[in-house]
Amino acid sequence: VRITVYEDDETILDYAKNYGVLDWIKEDSLEIVCEKDRDKLGDVFLNNVSVDDSISYISNWKIDTYKEIQNGQLYVLATNAALERSLRLRTAVNIRKNQKHLKIAFDDIKNMLNYEEWIIVSAGPSLDDQISFLKKSKGERGIIAVNTVLRRVFEEGIRPDLVVAADQYVQMKEHIEGIGDKTEGIPMIAEKRTNWQYTEQYRGPICFVSVGEESADGQDDKQWKVSGSVAGLAVEAAVRLKAKKIYLVGQDLAYPDGKSYAAGMPYVADASKRGTMLVPSVDGGMVPTSEAFNWFRIGIETQIARYRDVEFVNLSMHGAFIKGCVINCV
Repeated sequence: VRITVYEDDETILDYAKNYGVLDWIKEDSLEIVCEKDRDKLGDVFLNNVSVDDSISYISNWKIDTYKEIQNGQLYVLATNAALERSLRLRTAVNIRKNQKHLKIAFDDIKNMLNYEEWIIVSAGPSLDDQISFLKKSKGERGIIAVNTVLRRVFEEGIRPDLVVAADQYVQMKEHIEGIGDKTEGIPMIAEKRTNWQYTEQYRGPICFVSVGEESADGQDDKQWKVSGSVAGLAVEAAVRLKAKKIYLVGQDLAYPDGKSYAAGMPYVADASKRGTMLVPSVDGGMVPTSEAFNWFRIGIETQIARYRDVEFVNLSMHGAFIKGCVINCV
């Protein structure tokens, strides 16, 4: 490992050599850049880390000192690097914990479930309008629930045929706490980095898959190519289960009437309190959405475009228009 230390205080370097760790490092593995002019030091640091594949770290107590270097670029770099380190740690913990769970192969799920039509149930406000459709469809169409809607569908007496999960964050556990026993016997397809506190409470067998962003034509069995949202994982699962028709429920990807989620979700997001943009709605007007929701919409449109032999039906009545979908047709 090649280590480069950037410092503006020679005294600190002396302390690190005499009493710290710098004397542990072989000279041919260590480079020290010392510059009292903080603007110059910041410039050198930014130039160096931008041209190689290095991992950078800035001490917390130095971040504020260098906050204004190159119009705040160094501060942004430090913040992003801290988030990346946190994500790497979270990923490592989730993968390791998930290795201990009861597993199932996707081929086994295919043998268990045989539907030509599938319903993907997401957490958008239009879920409230389609509860009766879900109940009427049980046994006739397969039902895939994304990780956020489990509590609501169980409360409605709806038992999904399959669950999908992909989020890494600890907030995931809020969606399953107290209802884990109800998942007994229901298979789940989960991205291998899914939060372990969610999968730990899940009682059904789990098929862990590796997920990549939508990029190439055709299917890669080793890495599922999906859009940025968990609904994208559900779409890919339904297609691989030989679906001929896929209904999207709760896939509003917008804030119709200022609502972000259906009733019964553990969190809400008021559109009036967020930076929003307007996009075409399925009702012919315009509907406010967020940059994240819009990114999810574009991603799922790209995914849908891959599967021209599959009919997609968007059952949202006031959400964002999703290209490639028939609108509100049951």
